[in-house]
Amino acid sequence: AATSVRNAVDGQRMAGGTPMVQVMTGWLTYLRAWAAANPSHRTVFVLATDGIPDESCTSGTNVPPNSLANARAIAAEALAGSPSIPVSVIGVGSELSALDT
Repeated sequence: AATSVRNAVDGQRMAGGTPMVQVMTGWLTYLRAWAAANPSHRTVFVLATDGIPDESCTSGTNVPPNSLANARAIAAEALAGSPSIPVSVIGVGSELSALDT
């Protein structure tokens, strides 16, 4: 069964950019509501990625645009907000220096 599962997953590989700003915006909207409804719990956001946000995942409706600077700003706002939600990134691949920011 392992071979069948591996082949099925390998056949679904994504191509293109990394929609990080869109992902962070959506998840942090959810997490803020969850944290407010569960004040006795500590809420954190852990993002695992193999790339950095870029304009290949941007359309005219993306506000803010998908950029590393906007991803950093969203993470800073999440930490400074109330409730505070710290953001951690687990990065793999060749973009680690950028992801460290």
